[in-house]
Amino acid sequence: MAFDFSIEYKKGSENKVADALSRKPDAELLAISLLTPNDTLYQQIKDTWTQDATLQELIVKLQVQPFKYFTWCNDQLRWKGRLVVGHDTQLRNTIITLWHSTSQGGHSGMDATIRRIQSLFYWKSLVQDFRNFIHKCDVCQWHKYNVVAYPGLLQPLPILEGVWTDVCLDFIEGLPKAKGKDVILVIVDRLSKCGHFMSLQHPYTA
Repeated sequence: MAFDFSIEYKKGSENKVADALSRKPDAELLAISLLTPNDTLYQQIKDTWTQDATLQELIVKLQVQPFKYFTWCNDQLRWKGRLVVGHDTQLRNTIITLWHSTSQGGHSGMDATIRRIQSLFYWKSLVQDFRNFIHKCDVCQWHKYNVVAYPGLLQPLPILEGVWTDVCLDFIEGLPKAKGKDVILVIVDRLSKCGHFMSLQHPYTA
């Protein structure tokens, strides 16, 4: 209350300090930094195409005509726009590690990391390979991420129009017996907050 201030909108592109300190690079920026033509990882992915006879046969077919969802463009083998990774278990584990265990991945959980990898790469057993990787990840086993759905906006209760049109009930159990009764039924009107208390006998202690 001792300050007189005004709130002014500032574009994210102009907010350079906050961008540099707080924003993490997304999957596309990580892909650009890792998959440049001169990068070792990119070259290893290209080597899997020459080492896999099935992919070599597929590349030859694609140079003649399209084949299902595969494309051969700019010397890159892609499936629905995603870079195809050949059968190389060590390379696939390296890709999963980069997108999950590094500071950019941040052990962000199974579903989030799978979506990031699937947006960039393709191999048949990608989902299963990543699930196996997660089950062996020591950090993920010790620190579970929150899987609870976002609760959304609060929904106000309807406004009551009269007393005793909406009540709530509850039981108080485990009380010492008095005249054979050991349970209290609590009835409260939501509008007036008026309550009634009825003594009952628990059916299993009768």
